[in-house]
Amino acid sequence: SSGLMSAMLICPWVLGLAVIIWFYGVIFYWHPATWRPGQFRLPLLQSHRGFTESGKFKENTMAAFENSRKENFEMTELDVRLSEDGEVVVIHDKNLKRLIQVHRKVLKTSAAELKALVGAPSLREVLASREVTNFINIEIKAYDFKYHKLVREVLRLVKEQKCEERVMISSFNPFVMRMVKRLNPRVLRGYLVMHMGWKFFMPGHIFYSWLAN
Repeated sequence: SSGLMSAMLICPWVLGLAVIIWFYGVIFYWHPATWRPGQFRLPLLQSHRGFTESGKFKENTMAAFENSRKENFEMTELDVRLSEDGEVVVIHDKNLKRLIQVHRKVLKTSAAELKALVGAPSLREVLASREVTNFINIEIKAYDFKYHKLVREVLRLVKEQKCEERVMISSFNPFVMRMVKRLNPRVLRGYLVMHMGWKFFMPGHIFYSWLAN
């Protein structure tokens, strides 16, 4: 009985020590995935949500993406979400409030309505266009665990349009990065982190980067 009690007291300490050692290894010995030979060179500059020229063009629209090419950008960053009818649409916010002052969720709006209301194209339309930049950074907007369908649809479109060698998929969600790697390791991935001063160097960022790797 006393031996059992001793074991019960020791086990949590042993487990805790093992977790600390593992976490230490992750923090201090982790390194990002290496750039694959033959992968396209990542441009130094890319337009953010297209090149809008201080409001001349609406963000995340075909006009903004085409303007990026005209202004000699090599890469365009864009954001994707799912519409009510399951289409991958290019739009940043989950709500239309900022764009047209209407409280309406993207998930409750069809792709056709989003195109009419805010000019949001489908991802298929962007990938199929020859008037946009050669390379595209697709940021998957998913801050929770409801990302599986969106990731699968994005990868399906990338493969359908034969764009695996000209796109990068990025996200602030490390689990999205792991899923992309598992489903199509050919596609370049970019895990995003937010700069927050000294907090940028907190172990949590390195831990999530390890999850995304």
